[in-house]
Amino acid sequence: MSVEVAVAAGVAAEVAEARAGVYGFLSNLLLAPPTEAALAKLQEPSFIAGVALGLGVRASSALEALRGGASHSLESLVQEHNDLFVVPLGRYVAPYEAVYRGAQEEGDQWIAGPLQGESTLAVLAKYREAGAEIDERFLDLPDHIGMELAFMQLLCELEAEARRRIDDEETARLTSLQVSFLKGHLAVWAPALCQRIREMAKTPLYKGVATLLEAYLDIEQKPVASGTRS
Repeated sequence: MSVEVAVAAGVAAEVAEARAGVYGFLSNLLLAPPTEAALAKLQEPSFIAGVALGLGVRASSALEALRGGASHSLESLVQEHNDLFVVPLGRYVAPYEAVYRGAQEEGDQWIAGPLQGESTLAVLAKYREAGAEIDERFLDLPDHIGMELAFMQLLCELEAEARRRIDDEETARLTSLQVSFLKGHLAVWAPALCQRIREMAKTPLYKGVATLLEAYLDIEQKPVASGTRS
């Protein structure tokens, strides 16, 4: 193996790791209420630099807005998270793929789709195809936005490992899975969820999360869609 090949593989692995970091960052913010440690991490220059590595200008601007939103009290942010993602009342956005994939419009009224629809089963099939298993401690549905982002995080982490081994076959398999999951799932419904979050959120933190997620998925689709992630 030439030095040039080894260097290129290392750089590509670092890019995959940076992408995994962004997906993990977003997943954590959407799966669980924020903690003091998580909010403090938003202010760490090294953490921001790592996340920003995989972001374009639009997404980096959203990240700055998100950091500003972290200045609200922890109590208010935890309440915001519960209102948006946990308690099915007035500001609840239903963070599940099936709800948006199965939605219908009647006149000006948007009617949410049922939980655990066909798309939920399709998501589970993708997890199994990748050899991924849901932690038994996770009691929510598999098509929760946070879980789908965690799946992309895993695929990127595995891609980084495969690239460091110069395992071209496994790298191709993992990038293909990413393309398929982005185009067949996240890109189809997450933008509508992000719009819903921006409409319902009261704090800049979750408005920023929604804008960052939407911008990042848009960035991801451009190089990934052709299967030529390098």
